Amino acid sequence: MEFKKTTAEAREAVADAAAILNMHGRGEIYFGIKDDGTVVGQTVSASSLRDVARAVTDNLKPQIYPEIDVVVIDSKQCVRMRFEGSDQPYFAYGCAYMRVADESKKLSPAEIGRLFERKRGQASTWDSAPSGKTPEDVSANALRSYTKKANESGRLEYRFTNRDDILRRLDLMEGGEIRNAALAMFGKSAPAEIQMAIFATDVKHTFIDIDRKRGTIAEMVDAGTQYIRRNIRWRVVRDGSPSRTEVPEVPIEAVREALLNSYAHRDWRIPQTNEIAIFSDRIEIYNPGTFPEGLTPQDFIDGSGRSVRRNPLLSQILYYSKDIESFGTGLRKIATECEGAGVRYGFETGKMGFSAIFYRPDPSGAPEGSPRADLRGDLRGSLRGGPGARAPDGDRAAALLEYCSVPRSREEMQIRLGMANREHFRKGVLKPLLISGALEMTIPDKPNSSAQRYVSAAIGRSPEQMRRSERLASSGAAKR
Repeated sequence: MEFKKTTAEAREAVADAAAILNMHGRGEIYFGIKDDGTVVGQTVSASSLRDVARAVTDNLKPQIYPEIDVVVIDSKQCVRMRFEGSDQPYFAYGCAYMRVADESKKLSPAEIGRLFERKRGQASTWDSAPSGKTPEDVSANALRSYTKKANESGRLEYRFTNRDDILRRLDLMEGGEIRNAALAMFGKSAPAEIQMAIFATDVKHTFIDIDRKRGTIAEMVDAGTQYIRRNIRWRVVRDGSPSRTEVPEVPIEAVREALLNSYAHRDWRIPQTNEIAIFSDRIEIYNPGTFPEGLTPQDFIDGSGRSVRRNPLLSQILYYSKDIESFGTGLRKIATECEGAGVRYGFETGKMGFSAIFYRPDPSGAPEGSPRADLRGDLRGSLRGGPGARAPDGDRAAALLEYCSVPRSREEMQIRLGMANREHFRKGVLKPLLISGALEMTIPDKPNSSAQRYVSAAIGRSPEQMRRSERLASSGAAKR
């Protein structure tokens, strides 16, 4: 929406209309309202309305035919022009414009070229293109399960009959050939991939674990969600009842939403894999494909960004099954989940891809400058081989903390790290981590119990608890 003081500003209005069409595809311009929203009104005549219409039809190309009428706002007459178009890019007086914030920016030749490329891409999106496969390449069981889920969501009325019928009803088949969206969602040899890795520190240097999977989008989202669930820290919350609640360090619903978005909006024409990278301080979920030009993630969080669907057919299929709620709301859901959990998050838009980032809280939960934080700093130094080092096997210690996001036995930890010498493992890795509080015993009152397990600390402990852990560790608690 744009305001103009009078119809004498029709030339500027034409440029604004072109910019709005290139960005949003539709818009409104009011004459008789100042830039600050003050309604001043104006004298309206048949000729003034014709002048506005002529300025648009003669000077905005490709040609559009706006709807122009008179409205009364605050008891004053104003002229309203409503318009829409999908034949981007639009030019005003021979120049192309794009809406940036509340201004119309003149585009460079390179930017105009990208608009034409986007238009060509929209004419034949990857998901609607033929895959070269037939219905025989679709898993009937996967399609049946999907249809049932979509029925239960209330967004799909017809029931599963047979494979070919459902594919046609969902517009996933043309002639005897299935579209790429059908292959990605239900194919026996689906093209979706994901690479998952855990890194010892906050940089991509030493990795602790790496895995790669291929399958349908649903399988990749499930695999990615489970991988993160297994390899993050969980804290136990007790409310006084016999039961206990385990809370993840980052909200799982936000993680799943980020993974769904990463497949729904990725550029499938780029031969690159979706990725999950778990660092010591954050989790990154990456997909190939640039963010919509002229928009920022915050636009979608605020609700002001209009959905730009790179894969409209794929998004529609995911909407039917309620995997995505509505178009353009994914980032807002991620933000809401993280803010509700008190977890810091962010988004990065790169030249080739997009990343959703979840920042992991420090496992100690202690504020900087506290004695606990000082020990935490010593531990970090030991893990990275810096000042304050107490454990000679830094990478192994970091790997152990990642592995012990769920309780582990001493034997399991040694096998995981490939350390055959029990005493070396106890003195060089286990004992320092117990003393520092980064690792805790599940049965602290019985340190030598055969059922003893060890888990990464998820919440800070008092100095008294830390001293107790040090006494237990020093007295042989880590021997089992």
